[in-house]
Amino acid sequence: MIFLGIQAVLSMATACAWLLHGRAVPVHAMPRWMQRILKHYNGITLYPLGVFVHPDAGARVVDHELIHAAQQRETLGLFYIWYLVAYLVRRMMNDHRTAYRAISFEKEAYANDGTLFYYRKRQHWAFLKYIKKD
Repeated sequence: MIFLGIQAVLSMATACAWLLHGRAVPVHAMPRWMQRILKHYNGITLYPLGVFVHPDAGARVVDHELIHAAQQRETLGLFYIWYLVAYLVRRMMNDHRTAYRAISFEKEAYANDGTLFYYRKRQHWAFLKYIKKD
């Protein structure tokens, strides 16, 4: 139990250093409680805490989540609001999977998660190119 507390403090310190000094995004193994809550997902990015990836996930999942980290860094807190609104609007007309895949943040991440270090060389606001104009 004490070890988990120390690990949490170290993770927070790493996240703060990343936020303040622009260091690399911390990537963590997803804790069991998070795996239970997100049982159908292999990873989640929680800016500025870092990327949490299922222990069995591959490098492609890490790349996908690091793209989200870059998106969250440039949009700050607006990412979560924008993501939720985009999902809810699409969900009114589609099933969950279709709505989820239609979000511009997800489109960019899925389109480029196989490109090595895309998240480092991507242009700012690159996800805007993936907004479908109806």
